[in-house]
Amino acid sequence: MEPDFELYLSEKKIDSQAFQKEEPEKWQEFLKLFSQVHPASFTVQKKFLINDLRRLYPLKVVPPIAQPTIEKVKTEEPNVEEPKKAARPVVRRAAIIKKPETGSEETSEQKENQ
Repeated sequence: MEPDFELYLSEKKIDSQAFQKEEPEKWQEFLKLFSQVHPASFTVQKKFLINDLRRLYPLKVVPPIAQPTIEKVKTEEPNVEEPKKAARPVVRRAAIIKKPETGSEETSEQKENQ
């Protein structure tokens, strides 16, 4: 479990070796707790102490991110405009109008034809 704890400390930018050398009891105490709880829980419990440790034992070289980096090759693409989309056709719908005196319905198209 020790490599996980050292990785955790390096992610928090804490020099694990310097911390272990200067404060071995506290380092062992943190290691024991770290092995028993989830790393997020450990962070919540020791948040302010972690900040102090970061100031006391700063990591000199920040480790690279675990994910490999891929270099993108820049290629020149021809300047081609995307074709414009055709406008949607307008569809008129007949409105239903109620006549107040009879209660019957007629469409606006029928009304226009009268």
